[in-house]
Amino acid sequence: MEESSREHICIVGNSASVKGKGLGAKINEFNNVCRINDWVINGFQEDVGTKITHWVSGVGKQIPSWSKGRALGGKYTILLWPYQMFSNWSSYCEKNHGTDGSFFEAVPRVKQEVLRRLGYKLSDFSIWKDNDSSDIYDTRDNITFVPHYVCQKIARSTVAYPTTGLATIAYFKFVLHYNVYTIGFDFFLKNKDHYWDGEEGNACDIEFHDLEAEKAVYDSWISEGLIKEL
Repeated sequence: MEESSREHICIVGNSASVKGKGLGAKINEFNNVCRINDWVINGFQEDVGTKITHWVSGVGKQIPSWSKGRALGGKYTILLWPYQMFSNWSSYCEKNHGTDGSFFEAVPRVKQEVLRRLGYKLSDFSIWKDNDSSDIYDTRDNITFVPHYVCQKIARSTVAYPTTGLATIAYFKFVLHYNVYTIGFDFFLKNKDHYWDGEEGNACDIEFHDLEAEKAVYDSWISEGLIKEL
């Protein structure tokens, strides 16, 4: 399929390397703009633009209070985590809530925790149509919970435990077949800060991820022309 016949998307990473490039207006020209986890617009419009059509969240434990309760209207929200999290949640709920060790029984508890981490009330039904059911994929119309088999394929095609950033690029390129453009990805190898971090720097630890291996995968995609950088 020719590039011109596919959807184009710009995926904006959170690395401090995005600052000073002044490509905000260029980002806004894309019909589709994806932002990841705890993105910030205000004060950084010149570098990161203002548009957002897709938001991908890994639903991590370290979501800052200012990033909770984001509006879900007007964009597509995608929940995407490493496939190992499915079994991790099963084990956690068996140990702490007395479930039978299956993900099926764990799902209602997982829904509660996801809502809590993202800052939504259980009573609002903001993500799922039924917060008490054992169907993790029964999301509202503009929300996608990426299935286990897709998360597993992404890991086997990239690195064992990919960050939300690398997984997002792989998801749009190799699963949804978008033409992917990126900015703000250096996998925190040159600079440990996010573009919005102040003088105190990045307060979050990056655990379990092989950032050098991720950068090697990313660079191979660039060199092979599979994705493009702004």
